[in-house]
Amino acid sequence: MNEVQANLIPLTDILRTIGCEPADVCTSAFMYNSPFHDKQPLSLVVKPAENTWQDDAIAKGGNCLDFVILHLKSSNEDHTISDALRWLTNMVMQPIISKAPHKAAIVQLPGWQLKRTDPLEDLALIRYAEKRGIPFEVAYRHFVEAYVQNRNNGERIYALGFKNEDGGCELRNIYIKSCVAPKTITFKRGEVAKPKAIHLFEGSFDYLSALIRFPQYVGQHDCIILNSIACLELAYPYITGYGYQTLYSWMDNDLQGRNTTKKITDFVKSQEGLTHKPLNGFYRTYKDVNDWHQSTYAIGFTV
Repeated sequence: MNEVQANLIPLTDILRTIGCEPADVCTSAFMYNSPFHDKQPLSLVVKPAENTWQDDAIAKGGNCLDFVILHLKSSNEDHTISDALRWLTNMVMQPIISKAPHKAAIVQLPGWQLKRTDPLEDLALIRYAEKRGIPFEVAYRHFVEAYVQNRNNGERIYALGFKNEDGGCELRNIYIKSCVAPKTITFKRGEVAKPKAIHLFEGSFDYLSALIRFPQYVGQHDCIILNSIACLELAYPYITGYGYQTLYSWMDNDLQGRNTTKKITDFVKSQEGLTHKPLNGFYRTYKDVNDWHQSTYAIGFTV
C-alpha cells in the first residue's frame, strides 16, 4: 500500500477499527467523541465526502495517514509514515473488503395475492433477516410474515412482508424478491414531531440498517423507503411543502443509484428552503447501506 491508496480508505472504517462509531450526524459531517482526549464531547468531525477529519479541541486534522500517525503516537507506538501504512494494511484493509451482496432471485410475476399476514415468528425468515444484519427485535417491529398465492400459476409462498402506503407489500426471503401490488413507497414517521429532515432509502433493508446504526438520527426524522427507484416521483408529494430543511438520500453506489441521486438533487432545487445531502459517500466502498452494514457490524444489538 502506498500513501495515495492509504488516503482513499474511508476514515469512518479506520475509526470503526479502533472502536469508534459516530455519536451524531450533522449535514455532511459525522461527529465523534475523540479517541485522543476527553476535553470536549463530539470534537472530532469527519467529512466523508472529503475523507478528512478535524479535532478542534487539539487543533489537529488532516487525511487518513495523519489520523493513523496520531493514533499510533497516542498509543505510544512507532508512528512514522511506514508504521502507519503497515498498521492500515494489517488492521483496516480486510474489514473494508465488501462482502458479495445477497443474491436472491428477482421474481416479478404478476398476480400475487396476499392471503394473510402474521407477526414475525417463522425461524427461517428470522434467520434470513439476521443474515442481512437485522436482529429479531428490529425485524419484528417492521416486517410481517406474508402468505401469498399467485393466481396465475397457483404457487404459494411466504416471505418477510414490508407494507407500503397503498396496501401493497414487498416480499423478501432467501429465494425471492417480489411484491404484492400496488407497488409504492413506505412512509415512516419519525419520533420528533415536524422534524426538519427526511431520509430517502431505496429499500427496507437499507432503511433498517441505517436505523440500527444511527437510531438517534434516522429514528427521529421522517423516512421514505422507495421500495423501487421507479417509485421516486411518488415520494415527492410527501416532501413538497412539509417544511423539511434537509433531505438525506442513501442511494446505491452504482450507476442506477448515482442517476437516482442526481434526480433527487434536481427535484430539491425546485423546493424552496430544502437542501439535499447525499450520504452514499459514507459507504462508498460498498454497494449499498445494507451491504456496508452486513460487512461491518455484528448481530446482537437492539434499537
